[in-house]
Amino acid sequence: LIDLFESKENGIILTEDLYVQIPEDKYTQATSLLKELGGKIDWKFPFLNGVQPTCKDPLQQYLNRSWIPQLTLIGIDGIPNKNNASNVVRPFTTFDLSIRLPPTLDNKKAEEIIINFFTNQKSICNAKIEIEIVSSGSGFNAKTYDEHLDNIIKEAGKNSFNKIPLMIFEGGSIPFVNELAKIFTESDFIVSGLLGPESNAHGPDEFLEVD
Repeated sequence: LIDLFESKENGIILTEDLYVQIPEDKYTQATSLLKELGGKIDWKFPFLNGVQPTCKDPLQQYLNRSWIPQLTLIGIDGIPNKNNASNVVRPFTTFDLSIRLPPTLDNKKAEEIIINFFTNQKSICNAKIEIEIVSSGSGFNAKTYDEHLDNIIKEAGKNSFNKIPLMIFEGGSIPFVNELAKIFTESDFIVSGLLGPESNAHGPDEFLEVD
């Protein structure tokens, strides 16, 4: 069932309605960042020997973690621990799935798309399929800065680091920032933090590079 939703070959989500058109300014920010970093971001992810990422193109890797929907299996219920397992039929199996949505895709629309996809699939041997959305939130897509603010940011970067600041897509309380943007509709948001290319939050050997 999950193989119908996500390609088992490369991890691509097969439901087209979960994709969005990447804004031109965000695509330009992505290519500018990759160019500054020599065409490749070193994520410092500790792959085992021989293990490869699902995608080798540096730009696509970057877009995959920001603008392309992604699926992660984060938990399973109904499958016994191997120490307690036996050759019996399981009464149920529950998958806990996390789906990262593109920043401009409304989370309620995404809920409807996902529920319709799974409920309309033909089940194997007439097995009963149930789906529950536990929680969801929309991502945050910062609007293009006006010229005055953009010049202030660039000038600050030049004065402090002798370089123009670049933008990077990161997570971290983004649904909360999006709620603020809905309230303060005329405001520009500058969201900064410690996460960056040489940080490895929410992964093996988790750490933050602060130098």
